[in-house]
Amino acid sequence: MSDGYVRKLLDPAKRRAVLRTLPIMTGDLRKNVLQAKQVALPLGAQFDYLHVAKADRISYFDIRPEDWPSDHLKLFIENTLVSTQFQSGRNAKTLRPLFYLPYQRNNTARMKLEEPGTYNGPGVRFFTTAMIDGCSVYIEGPAGTPKVTHANAQAVQPTTVHDNWVTKQNKIQAKIQHMDANYAHLHKAAAAVVERPDYIADDPVELLRVKTAFANAHGVPVNRVSSYQPFGAVLGFKDGNSWSFWLQKNGSFEYRKRTTDPRDSVKYWVIEAREVWPNGGGQFRLIP
Repeated sequence: MSDGYVRKLLDPAKRRAVLRTLPIMTGDLRKNVLQAKQVALPLGAQFDYLHVAKADRISYFDIRPEDWPSDHLKLFIENTLVSTQFQSGRNAKTLRPLFYLPYQRNNTARMKLEEPGTYNGPGVRFFTTAMIDGCSVYIEGPAGTPKVTHANAQAVQPTTVHDNWVTKQNKIQAKIQHMDANYAHLHKAAAAVVERPDYIADDPVELLRVKTAFANAHGVPVNRVSSYQPFGAVLGFKDGNSWSFWLQKNGSFEYRKRTTDPRDSVKYWVIEAREVWPNGGGQFRLIP
């Protein structure tokens, strides 16, 4: 059953339906493959960042429900093509190759989506980065071998539950500017940016819109939606010789179907799914 979700995601005709109906949790995985790297700056300075070396770029994945029945999917990764974790009887499961970009707190991680010259397996047609909940992700060409950068700025002007909206907005913009400044040392071509406002509803007006949309979709009054926990997924797909990238704007919602219910129900839900690159113009910020 899980292989069916993978096949649908890799099929351009069926991809959109999955992305718009089932949130995908891409986890926080493979941090051990991140290696330190530097780029020279003017006046003898250098910028330190992290990258995934060629030899570590490819791993193998499955996407399947975390539980059954489930309203969301989860990414599972292994280092080998054949997985015994998914063994059924005496038959091990054959996985698909992917590029997975980890992240590190308060750092910048980068990956080129190009198979190593020594690789002789099936073509890599799927990419994802770690789950995003405040980070910025930058995608730049060329179409056949793009580069993806995952930046984090948790320590820059941390937000608190006591911040009013104006204060929080200023802090979010400071984080975004810090990540942009770090990325400026690395980027080689025009890039599309996925950033916090694209997948997290912080603005009170936007937050109410998201909760109202969820309530309407699930047939409950909006005042019974008690909690919204946002997260995003940036996913890449190679069709033919070119990559495209999508953003899932997801949320976990707590709500009560009836006022007499003893506890809240929890539902994962795709708020929206949009193509970021190369056809994200007008929806996402572009860096020349």
